[in-house]
Amino acid sequence: MEPYDAENLVCDRNDPLCRSTLSSGAPDVSGIQSPLIYYGNWSDEDIPAMGQFDLVALQPGHYQGADESLAIQRIRSTGTYVLMYISIGEDSETFNGKPPRTGDGRGPAYYDPDLQQIVYEHRGIAGFYLDQWNAAGSVSGDSSDRYSDGIPDRHGDWGACYVHAGDPAWQQIIIEQAEELASYRIDGFFLDTPETPNPWQGYGWTAEGMYDLIGLLDTHFPDHLLLLNRGMFYFDPNKPYQYAWNPAEFIDIALFESYTLDNSYERASGDPLDFQISPYHELNRYYVSPKVNAALSSHQRTIPVINIDYARDPMTFPERYPELYQQILSDAVHTQGRKELITDRYLSEISTVIIDHPPEADRSAPRWQNTTLGKKTVFDEYLFYDVIGFDYTKEEFSTAVAPSRPGVRKVIPGDRQLTVLWDVATDQSHPVRYNIYYTTTLPFDITRLNSLPMSPIYRVLIIPTEAIPALMMPAPMSTRSPD
Repeated sequence: MEPYDAENLVCDRNDPLCRSTLSSGAPDVSGIQSPLIYYGNWSDEDIPAMGQFDLVALQPGHYQGADESLAIQRIRSTGTYVLMYISIGEDSETFNGKPPRTGDGRGPAYYDPDLQQIVYEHRGIAGFYLDQWNAAGSVSGDSSDRYSDGIPDRHGDWGACYVHAGDPAWQQIIIEQAEELASYRIDGFFLDTPETPNPWQGYGWTAEGMYDLIGLLDTHFPDHLLLLNRGMFYFDPNKPYQYAWNPAEFIDIALFESYTLDNSYERASGDPLDFQISPYHELNRYYVSPKVNAALSSHQRTIPVINIDYARDPMTFPERYPELYQQILSDAVHTQGRKELITDRYLSEISTVIIDHPPEADRSAPRWQNTTLGKKTVFDEYLFYDVIGFDYTKEEFSTAVAPSRPGVRKVIPGDRQLTVLWDVATDQSHPVRYNIYYTTTLPFDITRLNSLPMSPIYRVLIIPTEAIPALMMPAPMSTRSPD
């Protein structure tokens, strides 16, 4: 696969980002404004507070009452969408170091780049568990620990085992979990831990399996919402292997975690901080976000993105740090067009911060962005890098503030058609649509314009010239870039 060429945003029919989304029966949630992600215990007394939100994601089994299904229906009766948590890239049954499942006994497994195949170690546990590192390395990330030791790799903070999402046995477990949750008459699923196939830790080869699993959920539950938590690297064309298997066609909502404030405000020693600015904030803002926004607006529906930020005491954050709070709203809501949530790192508060201190009403026109920022260094071994991920320490990105790219970038003539290309625009109000104007006379007179009878969401629009015969211009003019 060739590296991403942001100047030529032409859709390849084999590119997942350019395929039409499935005709999902899930509700349109592009207009949600107030999301809540909540992992704490809850009871009937919390239902009025939850009913203030447009969408609530909950952990199964945390209801403190007799009938969780009935309580969920009470929340839904307020007009709130209710999603339930499923971990798809880590086995939540092994959380906090609990033992792995026995399964077929073939596991754990790792990918051997020399053999170009999965190797099963037959240590008496399920074959979907991963062992790309030794026990110390899966936590520390030290390069000297990059070897398999027969022990399943675990998440460094939460202690759950990483899994190969493409393993049929794991997919069966997830489908059964989803079926049980769907029996509660929920609106959808909060898909956590999809980032196991990231291009940095050695599990990138499982990206195709993760794509298959999310697609399987969409097929089995077409009327349910799918919220993808994290995994923004799927939408970065500079990660060509993950990009090729991104799940945009299946999901209805995406969640961008730690966009401005990360969850590391609790230090190892001393008093905890009130908040911690993410060391990746500039990267998130200038490099990652335009690509995510472009990827999730390249479909026949708008996929909203939730930004989640963390603070030790989220409810008092606007009063204690008013300038920073307004900066967060300005960037997240007004510039990126996101839905903001500020909560604690354990997601244990019903945080009504955004409801109590809402962003200003939308009074601005959409903002053009720039998806062309890329890596300072481009690697020759793209496939090995993205599938295995062992060269991640060499990766550098540009976080320079790039000028916006307004309007038409290119027009490419074809067989009785023109292909019009443009970059992405964002707005507080969804969806962002684009009007294309043309003239039947030259020179182009801005005061005498004609508009095509459409407002496309696509960034790449193919216009049959039969619709506008006057646009059959000489080739040099129709292919000239406005740059």
